Amino acid sequence: MRILFVVRHHLYLRNYESTLKALAARNHAVYIASNIHDSRYINIIKTFENIPNIHFLPECAPIRSDVWSIFARFFRALQDYIHYFSPLFDDAPRLKQRACMWLPQWLANALYRLRNSSMVDQLKKVLRFCEKILPRCKAIDAFLITNSPDVLLITPYVDLKSQQVDYVKSARALGIPSVYCVASWDNLTSKAAIKVQPDKMFVWNTFQENEAIKLHNMPQSKIVVTGAQCYDQWFHWKPVDTQEKFYSKVGLKHDTPYILYLCSSIFIARNEVDFVRRWINALRRCGDSNIKNIGILIRPHPQNAEQWKKIKVTEWDNVALFPKEGEQPITSGLKEDYFNSMYFSSAVVGINTSAMIEAGILGKPVFTIQTNDFMETQEGTVHFRYLSNGGLLYSSTSIAEHVDQLSHVLLENQDYKTRIQQFIADFIRPRGLGYDCTPFVVDEIEAVYRENKTMENPRWRALYSCVRIACFPFAVVLLFVFAMKRLNKRDIQHII
Repeated sequence: MRILFVVRHHLYLRNYESTLKALAARNHAVYIASNIHDSRYINIIKTFENIPNIHFLPECAPIRSDVWSIFARFFRALQDYIHYFSPLFDDAPRLKQRACMWLPQWLANALYRLRNSSMVDQLKKVLRFCEKILPRCKAIDAFLITNSPDVLLITPYVDLKSQQVDYVKSARALGIPSVYCVASWDNLTSKAAIKVQPDKMFVWNTFQENEAIKLHNMPQSKIVVTGAQCYDQWFHWKPVDTQEKFYSKVGLKHDTPYILYLCSSIFIARNEVDFVRRWINALRRCGDSNIKNIGILIRPHPQNAEQWKKIKVTEWDNVALFPKEGEQPITSGLKEDYFNSMYFSSAVVGINTSAMIEAGILGKPVFTIQTNDFMETQEGTVHFRYLSNGGLLYSSTSIAEHVDQLSHVLLENQDYKTRIQQFIADFIRPRGLGYDCTPFVVDEIEAVYRENKTMENPRWRALYSCVRIACFPFAVVLLFVFAMKRLNKRDIQHII
């Protein structure tokens, strides 16, 4: 079987490393194409070097740039914004704000005032029709024909501003079965809407299955619950370094346990440093000597590490920052550091990050503090509620309450272990806690190849063509307006 895997950029491959290697081991030819080539992620490519049957296409996977490109972006952005009018997002203002960033403010405001009216349902139908009349991208058609895959895999697919929907449209017209692989736990509730349904959709668990049905109108027959294959490795990983060697590497005292603070992305915690400073000071003032003197290891988020240059951890005793620049754990050495930081810790603290799930896999007690600092990106996101309500987290509403929780749990209170294990079984390994998810994913990809291909329905093709012709002048005007705005923004000084 010849498989084409289209990713937005190569960093997404970290979530599918085990899947791609397993496909190659079954003698399938895997071709990887990225919409963006980013030199920061060259190390992830190196992890696949010298593996038979895995090939990286040298050219970028094309993105629509034809006369219809701005028309497509505009109407898809409208659909994404209206997607957040669902009652599920009533308490998610930050997600709504992010979704409307690609629209004129006056239009976003006008639509928001209509959010509870029947006009929204009619507008959704109009936008779905606009997607249907949008012609396929010829460059993507040619790309798929040239590479001639038996199955198309695609991720992240639902990123805001993502144009990957054109790949599924082209694949359907060409008779190529397509699979949307959900990359992460938050993708179906914090990104964009599914605009064209793929033949199959691989989700982690029944929570995502329900999201796909209720939020994205996916038929249940197209959804496959595989589990989270990206976490398989942590169920088997063992430390290479001794605890003493790791303590020396990061700069902590050898004679005390430590708490690991896992930082969050810039969207979740833009000003995390100030919060962490208050948190450390509260621990150092604690009346419990076990907490007062405990080591603290801070791991910056790789996409939000710049702010940590402002802080000198030497102002506190037994506090370390590692790795200082933040690192994506994509090579064996970086994975070892990441694993060790969790494995040797006594507890883990964070705001809202997938690393908290990985700490749970290792059986660590995981804590979070729900304060006004991050209210909109904790309870204001649907995916966080799965952690807080699902049994993974010890949650508190103040740093003082959090310190009391730490003191209680670190006194060998092990009641969290059964609760966390159940969360991992439900959220990460719904097909069985003792089974890796990667083989299930590979089996399902092979099953897609064996099934009948979904072809484009020609029933309304003539109508779509007529409407497309009528809309063509509007597409040209949008393209012209966009080009003029870019010109004014970039070259205004030269024009003056």
